[in-house]
Amino acid sequence: MAINSRQKGCRGEREFCEFLKQQSPSFDDARRSRQYCGYTGAAADIKSELMERLKISPEVKRVEAGNPYKWLEQATRDAKAGGNKPVVFHKRNGEDWIAVMHAADLTKILDELDAHRVLSHNTELGYKYED
Repeated sequence: MAINSRQKGCRGEREFCEFLKQQSPSFDDARRSRQYCGYTGAAADIKSELMERLKISPEVKRVEAGNPYKWLEQATRDAKAGGNKPVVFHKRNGEDWIAVMHAADLTKILDELDAHRVLSHNTELGYKYED
């Protein structure tokens, strides 16, 4: 029986959304974007408010073999339109989900999260944040 790769991709995206929802309430709104946005060629595979705020453009791959560098290249092309950071989420059968991204983008995300943490901490203490 032939494998329908489009259906398998959709299943992988749904599976990843469920994974996100199980990881954190911050991803309760995670959903496949194509079912809401239609296929545009540049739409991220998954939508969530947190990923949008962090300007992360996710690409989901649920395959046994492949080339992560090609996947990241595809994600980079898709993410450029919105100025987002591409991240490929990949899973093989029987393995955990992994993330593949440019290290420079990871440092930007971590820096943004740290700045937000510092800002939140300072405003809780009554300090005013100034750039």
